[in-house]
Amino acid sequence: MARTIHRASDLHSFIKQFISIACIGPGTVHGQRPGVQAAIRVYLGRIPLGRVPKTQPRFRQWLDRKTEGALCAMKGVARGRPWGLARKAVNLFLRDCLYNHYLRRKYGLARMETWLEIPLDSVVARELKKLEKLKKRTGRAALPMWRGLKRLTPEENARFQDFASWYARKKVGLSATVFLDNYLWPSGR
Repeated sequence: MARTIHRASDLHSFIKQFISIACIGPGTVHGQRPGVQAAIRVYLGRIPLGRVPKTQPRFRQWLDRKTEGALCAMKGVARGRPWGLARKAVNLFLRDCLYNHYLRRKYGLARMETWLEIPLDSVVARELKKLEKLKKRTGRAALPMWRGLKRLTPEENARFQDFASWYARKKVGLSATVFLDNYLWPSGR
């Protein structure tokens, strides 16, 4: 049965719920047990966008807390402790909220645009590793071997994010790392 929208705040809530479902497709949770997709979607739909921090250091801490929250939501249904899957899910959700005109405006999400990470998966990691080989950077540690999203650690994620940020700004001229996903993911398909 369809719900009726009575106020603009209802519309924002429905858009947020729609995004929490649409951004976590079967491919995102590939290889996980039944129930993981639903658990992540419910968790993401409950993230209070009005509480996104206003400074980058606080946003980083908040993003880490939301990643841990997604892990807790998957507890009991996920195999192991898939930190990479939790981080990717939160990043996909925040990216899609940022891209939505109504949510971006209502919650002032433009401030987080330059702080967002690229949602990592095997396609993006493979493309970043190709770019790293083509554009060797001096003084930087090489990207780690991609062991899969299930095995991704916060330290490995940070190294991929560091390279993605550098490449997005210096080589492609993008204003934010999150936009690199639009460039890499389709080309890796």
